[in-house]
Parts: sequence; C-alpha cells; structure tokens
Amino acid sequence: MSSPNSPLLLAKLVIPGGSKEPVSTDPDVWGINIAAALGNFPLNGLRCHAGPWGNMAIGDKLTIFWGAGQNVWVETVDKNEVGTQLSMFVPTRHMVDGQFAASYVVKPLGGTDQPSEVMQVLVKLTRPGGHDDNGDDGHSKLIMIIPQDILDGIHAGNVKDGVKISIGKAE
Repeated sequence: MSSPNSPLLLAKLVIPGGSKEPVSTDPDVWGINIAAALGNFPLNGLRCHAGPWGNMAIGDKLTIFWGAGQNVWVETVDKNEVGTQLSMFVPTRHMVDGQFAASYVVKPLGGTDQPSEVMQVLVKLTRPGGHDDNGDDGHSKLIMIIPQDILDGIHAGNVKDGVKISIGKAE
C-alpha cells in the first residue's frame, strides 16, 4: 500500500484460480498452480483481471509486467471497456516454475504512467506425486492411508474425535 508521501498505487492484479491466501508471508507470496497457469486456458495462459480505475477512459493503455519488468501483455481500453474490469492473459510461454513479480501500469491517453501494487507469485507446475503413470481414477503415485478400523466400518465410536487420513507418495 502507498504511504502518505508517495503516489497512490492501482490495486494489484486479480488472478482467478490463484491461492485465496498467501502461500507465505513477509512478504506475501501468492500461489499459482498448473491449472491456473496452463490448464484453465491452455491456449492463452494465466488469466488476470485489472480495473476499473477511477479515471478509466478510451485509449488508456494497460501493460502487464511479469518477472524482472518483462512486458508480457498490452491492452488498450475501448469504449465498451470503460468502467469495467479488464481480462487479460500472461501468455503460456511465461508460465514456468518459480517466483515472479507481477504488476501492471496504466498509461492514460496523453498522461503519465500509473503503476499498480507489485505482487509476488509462486508458480508451481508440478502435480502432487509427479507424473500419473496409469491414467486410472486417482493418482498412481499417491496412496491414501486410512486406519483399518474405519475401513472395517464407520460408527460413532471411531469417528467422534475425527479420523486421521494421510496421503503419501508410493515408492
């Protein structure tokens, strides 16, 4: 957030499918999994939203930055988009494992750049357990461990305090 002596920043990007809460804090780092990065829109990449901003107008140019200031998307506001939330994509070629700074800048027609808050994102493209070898229901390398007394039958006596179930990786 901006301090009283610095310019106001636009809100950070909204990333549908990203983590609801930071995956780590100090600083906040937001998680992006393989579905959000590559699965939901496989031909387009990671979907992002920005806006509307207070003085949004036709001709405003929005540029998304990913990583070390790399410009990955440019959008020019048209008459149907004024006052709305814009949807854009970080192209799939930028979706690799790692931590990245994500932000955008709005340049009003004839005006000066208005930056957004910078958010840190952690992209994780591997699935739990790694590659699924057989394509059957479940995952071939993840094993659910359920206590035998639960497998033998559920009743008030064996579930009143909860049931510990774990998922482990097959050897």
